[in-house]
Amino acid sequence: MKENVKKVMKVLMVLLILGTTTVGMVFSIISFNKINDVEKQNVEIANKVQLKEEEDEAEEEKNEEIIIGDVYKIISTEAISDAYISGDDSKLSEEDKVTLEVASKVIEEIIEEDMTDYEKEEAIYVWICENIENDTGGTVAVPSARGIYDRPYGVLQNKQAVCVGYATTFKLLTNMVGLDCLVMHDIALSHSWNLIQLDDGCWYMVDCYMDAGDMLYANFNMNDEMASYGHDWAVGEYPVANGVKYNYLEMSKIKVADVEEMIEQVAKFYEDEKSFGVIEVPIKEDITYEQIQYVADGVTYRLTNEFSDAYLQVLEGSSEEVVLVAYCYYNYEDMDDGDYSDEDFVWIDEILDDTFGEGENWEDEYYEEEYYEDIEVEIYKEY
Repeated sequence: MKENVKKVMKVLMVLLILGTTTVGMVFSIISFNKINDVEKQNVEIANKVQLKEEEDEAEEEKNEEIIIGDVYKIISTEAISDAYISGDDSKLSEEDKVTLEVASKVIEEIIEEDMTDYEKEEAIYVWICENIENDTGGTVAVPSARGIYDRPYGVLQNKQAVCVGYATTFKLLTNMVGLDCLVMHDIALSHSWNLIQLDDGCWYMVDCYMDAGDMLYANFNMNDEMASYGHDWAVGEYPVANGVKYNYLEMSKIKVADVEEMIEQVAKFYEDEKSFGVIEVPIKEDITYEQIQYVADGVTYRLTNEFSDAYLQVLEGSSEEVVLVAYCYYNYEDMDDGDYSDEDFVWIDEILDDTFGEGENWEDEYYEEEYYEDIEVEIYKEY
């Protein structure tokens, strides 16, 4: 009897030990899996961070080699926009801290919390085009920023920029509000502009430099086809700009019923001093493509003169059903010719005449009325 009890006790002890060990093993496996999951997550996060750093470094290395016009370097602004988003500027240089401070004031001034991605982009684009000028000079907040027109540090203080300055400033401000934006450049390394992705997942091209002043929206949110009229780039180096939803041409086009209404709309653009507009004209039995082209040529001929450039251009986006016509107008009388007149240089002419003689006045033959008449006949005979 005692031996049976002992056997039973041994069996119970073995079961208890096995049970405890099994439970321990189960908990150990669960803990191991949890640790593995955490480690995997940490590895994934580390990989993403490393990948982001590598992409930033690659972009910086790539941009270090890109000099536009043999003078202006495309710089990376990632560190500044990252500092704005994280709230930590401790790793920024003194120049970048100044840039961040000035850029933050711009964002505070023009961006509201309930804005969509498109509204944020448009607000930044309009602010840059209306506040940053193409020429040089002007007052600055920090003396050391004087003469710097190719990066946000100088651009935001001088309120003047070259194309590179427009592009890097637009990228900085849009990145600061969470938009993905790149700087593009042409094949000849003579011009730069932007490529931006909006909430529809599509990319659009924006050229603030071309639109600053009187050409607002003419180069805003273009697709590849639209941009190709005035830009060239290495296809394959950048994402394809194929967006439609926020394409400004599509969003702003005005539909007219016939050719007469088309002419009336052009007249309204002109009277309102608009610099850019798009008209959609239907092709019907009594409305032909040739009529629309004739109107476009006629308007271009009549509104283009020594004081202004104006034209209507039939776009390739047209189809058999509708024709899209772009209106562009630029008034040279609005340009600032400086604070001097020809009289300011009379004394220089006198010295040149005394030194070299008065010359043969070779230009007189080119300014004769017959010369201009011949040129006009040659240029406009097609009309």
